[in-house]
Amino acid sequence: EIVRGPIKNHFPIVDAGLARVRKDLQLDGNTAVYLKAVAELRAWGADYSGARSLFQEAIEIFAAEETTDCRHLIEQCTTMLSFCDRNLGGRQSPMVLSVGGEAPKEASANRGDDEPSSSSGGAKGRS
Repeated sequence: EIVRGPIKNHFPIVDAGLARVRKDLQLDGNTAVYLKAVAELRAWGADYSGARSLFQEAIEIFAAEETTDCRHLIEQCTTMLSFCDRNLGGRQSPMVLSVGGEAPKEASANRGDDEPSSSSGGAKGRS
């Protein structure tokens, strides 16, 4: 099983990185790739509102990027915006995903009380 809840434990470190990126780097395609990665992590950790705003910001930066074709990255971010919207609309993705076989005991113990009972949607990875 993949238990998504503990992913939230990593939010502070990526937020620190995000603050540094925003402070020290120009807003270009490289910055947008980092924003997209942070947004994906936040979506995995069920912070759909935070993920959504980062995907929107990444799309704006990708759209302005002139040195490379970012259409595929914009498409991925748009797909993830829809994923976030579905979850914000109450169609929650499961916080524990079965990947076959028997779950490790520690995964079962870390599920928490916030595990939703219904599932919907999926996320595409970054290329």
